[in-house]
Amino acid sequence: MQSAQNNATLKEISLGYKEITIQSIQHIQPFACETLDAAGSRALANAHKKLLLEARKVPLGIEKARCYGLDMQPMGGYFTGEQEGGVHIPNFSTPHIAIHDHPSGMTFSPEDILGFACRDSMQMLTIVGNDGSVYALEKTAATDLISLKMAARTLNHTANDPTMPKTAVYNLVTDFLMEISQYGVQYYTRGN
Repeated sequence: MQSAQNNATLKEISLGYKEITIQSIQHIQPFACETLDAAGSRALANAHKKLLLEARKVPLGIEKARCYGLDMQPMGGYFTGEQEGGVHIPNFSTPHIAIHDHPSGMTFSPEDILGFACRDSMQMLTIVGNDGSVYALEKTAATDLISLKMAARTLNHTANDPTMPKTAVYNLVTDFLMEISQYGVQYYTRGN
């Protein structure tokens, strides 16, 4: 758990990468959430657009990430994955929002969920797909961190069975996300 908390590398379940287009960037819209007001939600949507513009500068499949304070001010620059399908996001001690892209346009990976669960200061984790889809996990006042961490560890352990097909992992994650509200976590999706 300490490793996941301090050195988490967010990884995605790749089922094929998509090119970033002007249309996919324009498709990104704000969504209402508890952490941000309307202006903050618009700033988050703009941060997602800027992230895709940055992601266009690296080879297809390499992920980018950035962290923001709850005031939507950047907490440093962009982070770039060292290999396909993952990006390392440092652990900040102050409340923050972490955003990263998934070249496939798919939702959270088991590693994403575990990293979100184990980082107490990460208020929100978002994904913007190369196709303009957006997914978000948000901790609320009702979040049960202990149960969330235990469930995320179980999910990650089950999903990392090397004999499990990627589609089965995707189904596990989808089922988990549909039930994540039981831990006091909001899941948002604006897929294509």
